[in-house]
Amino acid sequence: MKAKYYPYFIVGVIIAFIGVCIYTVYLSFGYPVDEDESYFRKYQDVENNFAQIKQIEQDFLNNFDILILAPKVKINFNKLEAFSVNDELVLKIIEKSNLKAKDLKVIAKLTRPHTKKDDQKINAIYNDDLKEFKIDLSTLKNGRWTLLINYEINNLNKFYKLELCKNICDKN
Repeated sequence: MKAKYYPYFIVGVIIAFIGVCIYTVYLSFGYPVDEDESYFRKYQDVENNFAQIKQIEQDFLNNFDILILAPKVKINFNKLEAFSVNDELVLKIIEKSNLKAKDLKVIAKLTRPHTKKDDQKINAIYNDDLKEFKIDLSTLKNGRWTLLINYEINNLNKFYKLELCKNICDKN
């Protein structure tokens, strides 16, 4: 009587398939899920209150203008416009009402476009004489970054998502 090995082969393939599935799930934990960081709020909160958020932003813009004092560059590989920065980014505040720029609360976060491992909260330092916020980027690695920044005063706020490029982006 001849031994039949094909049932063992089928069981082996099924076990290998399950092993590959488990390993794929294990590897996926190392990569971030695309989270929506808009407005530093939960996705559902932004979705449910989007019209109200836009109205609040418009009210903010009726009281302040914010100018980004950095040259723009095009990143060649994806035709994206980014602000070219070196050691600092200057955000000029223009007051249009009786609200004072020095009372603005600023929340800022630097992140890479496709990973969370380099995320860092940063401080924006206000200069009352020049009416501007300065963000120190001297320790920032070269390359492409995303700056998420939220200005808040009273019940008004304005969220910006800025693409930044340090040193090497204009050479792409």
